[in-house]
Amino acid sequence: MNKCPLVLFVVFSGVLCAQSGEVWLDAGVSALANTAIGSGSPTGNSNDIDLSRAGYRIGLRFTYNSSGHLGHELQYSYNHASLNDPTGLILQVPGSASMGINQFGYNLLYYLNSNNDEAKVRPFFTAGVHLNDFVMPFDVNNRDNADSWRPGFNYGGGMKFRLSRLFAWRFDIRGYDSGKPNWSSLLYKQSGLLQQFEATAGIGFYF
Repeated sequence: MNKCPLVLFVVFSGVLCAQSGEVWLDAGVSALANTAIGSGSPTGNSNDIDLSRAGYRIGLRFTYNSSGHLGHELQYSYNHASLNDPTGLILQVPGSASMGINQFGYNLLYYLNSNNDEAKVRPFFTAGVHLNDFVMPFDVNNRDNADSWRPGFNYGGGMKFRLSRLFAWRFDIRGYDSGKPNWSSLLYKQSGLLQQFEATAGIGFYF
């Protein structure tokens, strides 16, 4: 009667060993494109106010790898940017002011080699969805951070390198598309999607 659990363990041992969790801390570059977010006046131009094109990014990722080639990843990142308003319609003083973009997301990972192989080098492709929280600068005429969340989708790839049984490092290159912020309808003449490019490297822990 005691043989049943032993048989089940032997049969599913390959699957159990392939399942693993990973925690990653990463940092790198966040570059933005199509950065015009509108105007503070109904009679203004769509590019009166825009976001800076480059900033830094720091993030945390949690990965669960199932058997086969798939992994599931939850992520959070902080992206530093600047709001440029030469008109002074939004900012108290015309010019630029620092702001942040909080990003939360889920991604599906497809590894080119199987999770069962325990390979030291693991390239992957990924696609997922995310939410951006655009945090207004402090130096604004009407600070109302409502309506700051915008959904989006992302895609890209990367590679993971196992250093030991516990530690690894990785790099990621991804593109993100999302809606543009409009804090309590302060901005007019918005159009298009905000595009973001990520290039990061990270250190990870296996468990």
